[in-house]
Amino acid sequence: MIRPSLTRSKPTIQSLQEQLEEHPDSEEVLLPLGQLCFEQGNLKDADRHLKQLLELNPNHAEALVCSSRLAREVGNFEEAEEFLRRLVKAHPTNAEGWYDLGNSLRDQRKFKEALVAFEKALTLNPEDARAHHLIAVLNGDNPETPPDDYVLSLFDPYASRFDDHLVHRLKYNAPENLARLLRKLRLDAPRSESALDLGCGTGLSGLAFRSQTKYLTGVDLAPNMLERARVKGVYDELILNSIDQHLAVNDQTHDLFIATDVLIYLGAVEKLFEQVAQRSRLGAWFVFSTESVEGPDYEALASGRYAHSMFYIQRLADQFGFKVTACQATDIREEYGKGVPGHLFVLLVVG
Repeated sequence: MIRPSLTRSKPTIQSLQEQLEEHPDSEEVLLPLGQLCFEQGNLKDADRHLKQLLELNPNHAEALVCSSRLAREVGNFEEAEEFLRRLVKAHPTNAEGWYDLGNSLRDQRKFKEALVAFEKALTLNPEDARAHHLIAVLNGDNPETPPDDYVLSLFDPYASRFDDHLVHRLKYNAPENLARLLRKLRLDAPRSESALDLGCGTGLSGLAFRSQTKYLTGVDLAPNMLERARVKGVYDELILNSIDQHLAVNDQTHDLFIATDVLIYLGAVEKLFEQVAQRSRLGAWFVFSTESVEGPDYEALASGRYAHSMFYIQRLADQFGFKVTACQATDIREEYGKGVPGHLFVLLVVG
């Protein structure tokens, strides 16, 4: 006898639209439809459904959150703030609303107001490691590294529209530029036997470096990002784990390590350099991108990312047996319509 499945299938946009035709004013349909359209990058329809819902219920907490994130996605930071101001006024104990408000204010460089919002979020939810981290950043404490919860919250909900936003809106091309730089340095050398893409995300680096390695492994903390990478079909193996944990427990060695847009979410990277050196074959390559800063080894920026100095990278290279074979200044993305200065590094294991 076949038992009926108790697992409910995930709704699709089509199924929700059909339900909406039958129940045009249903909040239970409008909300997931707006959220799903947003997740899949259909921002126009997402905006339409969420606006309809807010006309029916102006203080709907989840609709206000999603509307604010949609506005933030397209760079309308003032509108995002307006939605969140409405949210915390109607729902003053909504910790996530205060956290999002802090981010919206941070986008507008209203750092003092952002700090107040993050402190309110932390008061309501003392376990919120994300808010704790950003409070430390805005207070100038220069924390060594962000918590995994902070990094996961940035990327996992963002996976379905990550490529379009990063490549087309932020003009991000670090993987292609790094792959081109490495190809020139290697000349006619054979492909790497094994490459490890650290923080592989949706697989943009995998696409760029696939031709330069026989076997490609990707590791990332965010399951939704890994699922997008899996769809691209460029990896031989994908592993769900933090970079630190993977390098600590997996003793496999590689002759190519890739870390594009990764150091900017790590801060202090002594441990990363040590672990990569331990897992490197002689003559292995370590390629990565950084945002630039003068003076300190690294600096936690108000953006929530980290910048690293060339001198810090050179010192770590010397310490852990790497030779800096290339250090190329470049804009690694755009922010507020301006290029973000950074560097592309290619290191060779010599020690």
